[in-house]
Amino acid sequence: MAYFRPETLAESLRLLAQRPLTIVSGATSLYARQAKHNSWGETRLHDLLDISGVGELRGIADYGDQFRIGALTTWSDVGRARLPGYFDGLKAAADQMGSIQIRNRATLVGNVCDALPTSDAIVTLLCLDATVELTSQIGKRTLPLNKFLLDQELTAKRSDELVSALLVDKLSATTRGGFRKTGARRGFVVSTATAAAVVEVGNGGLLVDVRIAIGASSPVANRLHKLESALKGNRLGSFLLTQVSDPFLDGPYLADDIGADAAYRRAVSLEMTCRLLTELGTKTTS
Repeated sequence: MAYFRPETLAESLRLLAQRPLTIVSGATSLYARQAKHNSWGETRLHDLLDISGVGELRGIADYGDQFRIGALTTWSDVGRARLPGYFDGLKAAADQMGSIQIRNRATLVGNVCDALPTSDAIVTLLCLDATVELTSQIGKRTLPLNKFLLDQELTAKRSDELVSALLVDKLSATTRGGFRKTGARRGFVVSTATAAAVVEVGNGGLLVDVRIAIGASSPVANRLHKLESALKGNRLGSFLLTQVSDPFLDGPYLADDIGADAAYRRAVSLEMTCRLLTELGTKTTS
C-alpha cells in the first residue's frame, strides 16, 4: 500500500486523477472500516491520500451570505467556534461525539463522507440545508447534502474528487438549532436514534421556519418534510406537540438491527423530536 501526503490542494487533485485513493485526514474510522470489510471477505484497500497537510482546507470562514466549513475542520474546531444559534445542534453533536482525542482528530467532512446511518453530523447538517462542495482537476461542483448521500456508505463523490468544504447559508439571527441522541451507554455512544431540529419562532410565537431530521434508523438520515409543513405557521404549544405522531414517520424506513428494533426507534424519535421542539420554542421566545 502506498501513502501520499501532499501539502497543496492542486497536488492532491493530481494524485486523485491518476488512481483510486482512499482519502484520509484524521483517519479515526479507517481501521474500523477496513476491519469490517475484511471480515466479510471484501478487498477495498486502496492506496492512501492523507490531506491533513493541505492547510487551505482548514477552518470555518464567513463568506457574507454563508459559512464555509473546510474539509480539515475537526469536531473540536466546531465545538470551539463562535457561530450563530442555528449551529447549536451541530455544536451539541460535537460535544457528544467520541472522546476528546477523537474530536481533536476527526473531521466533520470525514464524518459526512463515511455516510453511516449513525453519523451525528448528517442530521444536524440536513437541518441546516448544508451543501457539499466537491473539487477535482476539472473544477468545482456543489450538491445538496441529501443528494450527496445515496445510501449507507455510498455517496455521489467521484473517484477523482474530494469534498473540499461544507457550505451553510446564513439564517435569521433568531433561529436556533438542537440535537439529541440515544444509545446503549452514556459515553462513546454509537447512536441507536438521533434527532435534530432548526426552528425560527416569529411574532406571536408562530413557527416561521421549522426543520426536523431523524437518523441512525435508516440507511440515510431523513428530513421529516410532512411534519415540518404541518407545524409551520402554527403556534408551538402542548396541543401542537400532539401532532408529532406516527404518521409523520411513514416516509423514513425504520430498521430492525442489532442496535434496536424499529418500534423502539419510532417511539424514541418521536419523543426526542417533541423535547427538541419544546426546548427550541422556549429558547427562541425567551
